[in-house]
Amino acid sequence: MSWINSCINLVFPSEFSDAFLTKIPPAPEPPHQYIFALYDYQNYYGKKLVYTIKKRQERSLSKKIAQRLCNLITEYLSEQNMFGYFKNPIIIPVPLFKKDSHRDFNQIELISKYFANAVNGSYQPECLIKNIATQKQARISNKKKRFQNVKNAFSVPEKYRQEIAGEDIIIVDDLVTTGATLLEIRKVLLVSGARNVIGITIAH
Repeated sequence: MSWINSCINLVFPSEFSDAFLTKIPPAPEPPHQYIFALYDYQNYYGKKLVYTIKKRQERSLSKKIAQRLCNLITEYLSEQNMFGYFKNPIIIPVPLFKKDSHRDFNQIELISKYFANAVNGSYQPECLIKNIATQKQARISNKKKRFQNVKNAFSVPEKYRQEIAGEDIIIVDDLVTTGATLLEIRKVLLVSGARNVIGITIAH
């Protein structure tokens, strides 16, 4: 499938060029200090970018987004590095429920791989699983219900707890609104032994 996607991208190149991406407004302040976001989802092109990432596999776009995510937290990581934190972070994309992971690609996983290289991190998606099929957060308007929707939805497999013990972790997702999903994952990872956990998203 990868060569087919490569051919499609050659014939129909991504409209999200470097120049185009720089025109998307930056995200407003995320809802929590442990979360960083790149673009404004309320902007038409920011919303279109997230939709493209969900529906169309574009390796060149994934690389561009990964580098911009890296640039977004360069200063933060530099400050943390001074104290010995986040020097070689574990990178984990927000997992899909197994039943929902049948599609040919998950572009957030691809972006996470490139992002891991950019921040000198280790890509380890197997360290986190989604236990239940939750309702899509976008369909829930009530903030409290969003947090309830993802409660106990994620876990660290027992055999990987040693992998994350004492480690710094960066969770990657496409979109943050209330921060319910990322904060639930953060709680799970910290309880499982992680030292520090932050989340980074493409849009907010």
